[in-house]
Amino acid sequence: MYYRIDELLARGVHVRLHVVAHVDRSTGVPEHWRSAGIEVFFHLRRGAWSALSPKPYIVASRTVGSLLPNLVNGPPIILFEGVHCAGWLAHPRLGGKAQWVRVHNRESEYYQQLSEAPTTTLRRFYYREEARRLRGYESSVLAQADLLLPMSPHDEAWCRTLNPREVLLHPSYVGPRSVTAQLGTGDYALFHGALHVDDNEAAARELVAVMQQRPGRRLIVAGRTPSGGLAAFAKTHPNVELIADPSTAEMHTLVQGAQVVLLRAKHRAGYKIKLIESLAMARHVVANAAIVHGAPGLRGAVTLADSEADLLAAIDAAWERACTETDLAERRILLQPYLRDALVQQLVQKIEEATFSRN
Repeated sequence: MYYRIDELLARGVHVRLHVVAHVDRSTGVPEHWRSAGIEVFFHLRRGAWSALSPKPYIVASRTVGSLLPNLVNGPPIILFEGVHCAGWLAHPRLGGKAQWVRVHNRESEYYQQLSEAPTTTLRRFYYREEARRLRGYESSVLAQADLLLPMSPHDEAWCRTLNPREVLLHPSYVGPRSVTAQLGTGDYALFHGALHVDDNEAAARELVAVMQQRPGRRLIVAGRTPSGGLAAFAKTHPNVELIADPSTAEMHTLVQGAQVVLLRAKHRAGYKIKLIESLAMARHVVANAAIVHGAPGLRGAVTLADSEADLLAAIDAAWERACTETDLAERRILLQPYLRDALVQQLVQKIEEATFSRN
């Protein structure tokens, strides 16, 4: 979202941003946004009692009363960032606005998958109940949008079944503006992600165990807020290094320096931003099928490996192969539709069309 706003500002599009959060985050507004005149409003999320609403909790807790009058008095195009934020979609007071929804993924499908993962009984109940509510909410409310902007072809096909006025496939904006992968070879494998997420911790533990079959090769696990259990687990393996909470610049350096980036996921829902970023910055990428599910057009740039045997074989093959200019040229072609310049041009065109139609 931040990259998208930067690109819109650079093209003269006025942005008024509403942030619904647990705390006021105004101190985190980038200085260049303030200089550009962007308006940022913070609204406090509703409390746990919003779980009593018939709406999904992720929606009800963000449907705050202070937001509606701001939307009514704001610009003619409203972009709801995810189903989470679409609580005021199709409200009668917004009838004169173009109402768009950024579809991050099919949330009901994602929460159903979460309910099937090993966790506490209470959490499984919450995920199942949230999935049930989201199925009804998505089918009834998203259909009223003027434009749905899904990130993956899988979600695009589902959005079209909802019969909104228009659907536009629009992948996520990522940090790199171009392919910046380094030529030659590196000397470590890398797994990166938000390590407090159960799926990512499980993947990290799996890869640590797999790499013990290659004790002469180093694995770096890097990401935000790793658990104490994961840190202790990594310490028991001499060829594994855990880097907690690296900065964005540090993470980019780690990705570029790796010989191979390993990407694993259990949930097929959604669009994996780290796949795009890794392909733009890393020498080689080995991933399982769930990672590329949201971007099937990029399969040609990834070595797919789902089983442990395939994963080891893919790591061995990548370790022996230098990254060449031919590799990068092929990747530039595949990544072009996913990089910022192409995406923002597509979005600006839609904004101009919607603005013209209302004048």
